[in-house]
Amino acid sequence: MARLVKKPILVAMIITTIMMLTACSSKWGITQKDKKIMADRSEECVKAFIDKDAERLVDMFCSYVVENRKDLTVKETQRAIDFIDGNITSYESESTGIEQEHSTGNGIVYYSRSMNYRLYTDKDKQYAFSIEYDYIWKKHKDYEGITSIHITDKDSHKSVDICDFSYPYDDQ
Repeated sequence: MARLVKKPILVAMIITTIMMLTACSSKWGITQKDKKIMADRSEECVKAFIDKDAERLVDMFCSYVVENRKDLTVKETQRAIDFIDGNITSYESESTGIEQEHSTGNGIVYYSRSMNYRLYTDKDKQYAFSIEYDYIWKKHKDYEGITSIHITDKDSHKSVDICDFSYPYDDQ
């Protein structure tokens, strides 16, 4: 009789544990799936540079930045693309950079991350390429997207920024 009681309790404990683990991973933190999505979005930004597609880059910026930065235009973005001497022939991810996450008792409030790449051109030039990206912003969906791009020529150390912008961090 004791064996019959133990089995349902064990099954209930296993189900409860699984439910708690899956709920916590999606509500309280960034999952591996989330990190893959973030990496893919950053790769798309690099590919837009390779394709020299300024319009696609502007579309990747968060809507708040696009609406509030009048100098974030296709022309200004093209200027940054033209900063790169030659055509990008290859690139590699260098590091994840800074990750910022803020959570409360109600789950994740925001999560931002920078991705750093090394770009190589057909003119034997190398560039450091950094993307700042807000991936989750619970109360301000218009903050989600690229917030800035920074490119540095590894030889001359000259650099260019696209939209180094800060928005109001009110109640997050």
